[in-house]
Amino acid sequence: LNNDIGLPLMLLRLRETHQFAVLEMGMNHAGEIDYLTRLARPDVAVLNNALAAHIGLLGSLENIARAKGEIFAGLTDAGIAVFNADSAYAGMWRELNARRCMLDFGLTPAAAIHGRYRPGGFGSMLTIALPNAELEVELQVPGEHNAMNALAAAAAAFALDVSHRSIVAGLAGFGGVKGRLQRTAALHGSTFIDDTYNANPDSVRAALAVLARQPGRKLLVLGDMGELGSDAAAMHAQIGLAARAAGVDRLLALGELTKETAAAFGAGAMHFERIQELLAELENELAPDTTVLVKGSRFMQMERVVKSFTEAPDGQAAGALMPSTGGQGH
Repeated sequence: LNNDIGLPLMLLRLRETHQFAVLEMGMNHAGEIDYLTRLARPDVAVLNNALAAHIGLLGSLENIARAKGEIFAGLTDAGIAVFNADSAYAGMWRELNARRCMLDFGLTPAAAIHGRYRPGGFGSMLTIALPNAELEVELQVPGEHNAMNALAAAAAAFALDVSHRSIVAGLAGFGGVKGRLQRTAALHGSTFIDDTYNANPDSVRAALAVLARQPGRKLLVLGDMGELGSDAAAMHAQIGLAARAAGVDRLLALGELTKETAAAFGAGAMHFERIQELLAELENELAPDTTVLVKGSRFMQMERVVKSFTEAPDGQAAGALMPSTGGQGH
């Protein structure tokens, strides 16, 4: 629903009874968001980050940052531009909005809305400093990247005069979405972290940071990452090094490019051409002290791995969704 078909359909569904519309704008080429934002004419436009997804199609991170910055072109005259102050491209986005009202967010204290992140359990505590108040939120979703997502949401809500109580309740009540760091009980008492919705080098590193905080043995099951262009092999190799540095005990890789990941990881890595072979090896590794992170780009359909060990033969769940215990001391 974030493209030139889905977004207009969302707009056509709006009625006079609606107070707010939250619209996502996606792209993999320059000019796509410019078209969408001029259709939507947002009152608040939020730009969260510019990372390596689609770099093979856009050529550089700077081009990605500029293409994402197109979202501000459609702002209404009184519209507010919200963006990530911690990004290397924050200066670019400030220049794009020199004549507009701006509101930046980040973990840096210099941001208009800034936060202090404390990981704990499978969630975190986040202190949010607004221009007129300080809020404490216990997040159900893990990782510093999700703390940044929470700050982005808080900034957008603040720009729309949403009450402090509603901001805290909304963030605290968010339990994540399917395929995005969902923790599930699995076969032989093991734990799976399902992050199979999609993958790029930055999101894999973010997921590895979450895996690193889990007790016991740690396994990474990784499928190829797409749309990385001429640097794809090198980027896959870098993930192998990152997994080793994160304390991953074993790496099981599927796909052509993950051969580079397995080679860079070294001892403890295995590469597979067929998913059936990977599943057989993985089952041998499952135990109550084992946490398995599963990730890969959408075309790899890595959810097949998760389903193989979390669903009983009759299709009923073999393992229930585990609670996300956020906060310190949990």
